[in-house]
Amino acid sequence: MLFLGISLFAQSGNLIGKWAGNDEKNQLGMLEFKSDSTAIMYNQGQPSPPFRFSLNTSKNPLWLDLTSSMGGMTMTIFGLVSFVSEDSIKFELFPGQTTHHPTEFNSQDNKLTSTAILLTRQK
Repeated sequence: MLFLGISLFAQSGNLIGKWAGNDEKNQLGMLEFKSDSTAIMYNQGQPSPPFRFSLNTSKNPLWLDLTSSMGGMTMTIFGLVSFVSEDSIKFELFPGQTTHHPTEFNSQDNKLTSTAILLTRQK
């Protein structure tokens, strides 16, 4: 765990904490990364079941994997993270992508992914 924290800091920021931003429909979304490698997404204030997260800091943008197990099934959602500043990240999830990890943020013509949003750290 200590290695993960050091790696995140070396990438110009620490992902641990609460992050919030507005999506393409101007609805507030929030994401919380905890030091025990769990993440919780909030949609209109409602928390999701916890996900396990892993971050590949050797990639640029950083590769994020959110994994959840329910009812004997495991699901992984791929994502990308890029630190804009210590308290601001560009963030995107790719919920329909299951065969390979995306390497770039979404372009306007790709309808299969969510849009990239800017999240700010909540203090």
